[in-house]
Amino acid sequence: MIKLILLFFFVGYQLNPDLVSAEILPELVPYYSENKANIDRLREKTLNSSATVDERIDAFNMLRAKYNLVVPDVASTILSSSEIPEKLSILAANTLAANSVMSDHMLGFKKGYRMTSSQQVAQSQHLKILASLDKAVFHKNKEVRSIAAKTGGTLSYTPIIQSVVNASNLGLFSGKEVVEIIEYSKSDIAIPIITKYLNSPETNLETKIAALSLAGKFEATHAKVIEYATNREISQPLRIAAINAMTGDAKATNILIAISLDSSEPSEIAKQAAQSYAKTVTLQPNKFSKSEIDSMERALKSASSVRGSDNAIFFNSIRMLEKSKGVKE
Repeated sequence: MIKLILLFFFVGYQLNPDLVSAEILPELVPYYSENKANIDRLREKTLNSSATVDERIDAFNMLRAKYNLVVPDVASTILSSSEIPEKLSILAANTLAANSVMSDHMLGFKKGYRMTSSQQVAQSQHLKILASLDKAVFHKNKEVRSIAAKTGGTLSYTPIIQSVVNASNLGLFSGKEVVEIIEYSKSDIAIPIITKYLNSPETNLETKIAALSLAGKFEATHAKVIEYATNREISQPLRIAAINAMTGDAKATNILIAISLDSSEPSEIAKQAAQSYAKTVTLQPNKFSKSEIDSMERALKSASSVRGSDNAIFFNSIRMLEKSKGVKE
């Protein structure tokens, strides 16, 4: 019984009379009944527009501290109202975000197994919390929107991420913010969004740079990154961003050194290619043998020789490779 109560305490699920029945959660009925008066009083104080902001926050915090089972329900009510003070709305959004991440983690252990009735209730409440965060993506307060959106990205929750994309079309999120939100999402969610931004001529420079940085993390978007890195008709800032996104990709070293060796490439492009080339080794020296690093160092020195008076752009990169050899020795 204690483990069950702790589960609900940490996850913070709504406890409402329709869900608390003798058939589903008989252990928690006494808890709710014994504390109903205090719970109702604090709920009313939290939602009372006549109370001061501090009084309402104090009441909500008391609910969080003593009666966390009902907090998601109250927090959802707060976020659904346009008349709630910003400080209370932000607190409610943070509370739902924390609860959703915790509950997703705890319910994750049960995936693939037949759930008990109490676990089904927990999952139902988890989905209700996510639905509240989904609506909060369109909240009037920017911080509330950001909290909700980042939670959806962290959980790779498609409905919230789709809402973020829709909200960006309304000007509520910039393209760069959308890319940052999906940074830790699963590839099947992130890749279509990245690809859309990189393929669209209407995407601004800031968003494309962010998208290229993220594109370097996925195998499916490597070709697009290489296209941006090697196409001389593309602006220098985008090429540099693409080359930087190739850092750490052992398969890209041939492309990077080819750019470095090309004397017709602008200095900043060649310099970034050399740095990405060298950093690929320093980030994962164990993936390269000493002879491979020697060969890469010789290649950079060859690149340096073709730059003439401009060869200083390679010095730091060559030095990085020399230090990597020291690690191997």
